[in-house]
Amino acid sequence: MSLETQQSHGCKAVGSTQWKGSTTVALQCEICQKKPVSGNNVSHANNKTRRVFNPNIQTVRAMIGKTHRRIRVCTRCLRSGLVRKAV
Repeated sequence: MSLETQQSHGCKAVGSTQWKGSTTVALQCEICQKKPVSGNNVSHANNKTRRVFNPNIQTVRAMIGKTHRRIRVCTRCLRSGLVRKAV
């Protein structure tokens, strides 16, 4: 498919201006940028099917500078002390 055909069908092309700017991903840690990765389920019969490993993301109220903000953080960053929770 050509670029013009993709855009007329509503598909977002890589070179289009719609991709510019930062986007937030619901299952991504805002501290370490950990996000879902794909892999395989392997059965006892060695059958392989695709699956997704999602990080354990929690929404916490944290201190960012001198303000309180709700951010999405993985539990590893919480446990490591990279995030200071708001009181």
